[in-house]
Amino acid sequence: MHWFHGTTHDFEDFDPAYIGIGNDQIGSGFYFTDSLETAEQYTAGSGRILTVDPGVENPMDPCHRMTREQIGILIMGAPEYRDTLMNWGEIDSEGYGVVLSRAVSSYEQMMPEDGEGDIVDMMNALSNDFWRGAEADFLALVVKTTGKDGLIRTVGLGGERHLVAWLPERIQVLKEDLILEVGPRP
Repeated sequence: MHWFHGTTHDFEDFDPAYIGIGNDQIGSGFYFTDSLETAEQYTAGSGRILTVDPGVENPMDPCHRMTREQIGILIMGAPEYRDTLMNWGEIDSEGYGVVLSRAVSSYEQMMPEDGEGDIVDMMNALSNDFWRGAEADFLALVVKTTGKDGLIRTVGLGGERHLVAWLPERIQVLKEDLILEVGPRP
């Protein structure tokens, strides 16, 4: 399956430094669509459309539920997580385990249930709380912890799909098409 990425920027590789920058409507990562028309909208009439193999082998479904253990690993793997954990209680007086459990429970409540909801809400909250500025590291730990390496979501009534790839080193550009803006003829 081919996926498309429309852009006005000139680059050769998908750089992890750009993860978490921009409008991450369905989470951090690199965005692709199976619709050539949608990709064209991102070229602003004069960019490029990349046809890619995003390298996603085991995508996460939006209704996926993480275990409490997985959420705990994502919290404890964050830089300076103990400081952020203080938002859920006083570690010195209540105990580390109690405060960590409370934090895990708060994210667990955000996850989809019975096919309703979206794991992206929980992942965005956890990433924003604990991993701000280190989104690429967060996604690498999500992959290591869950075995999932991206997310696919169907959008709109036409069945168009969007894919978010979390491991930029796997993305391979197969083809590049320039989109040239054509003005009115005299």
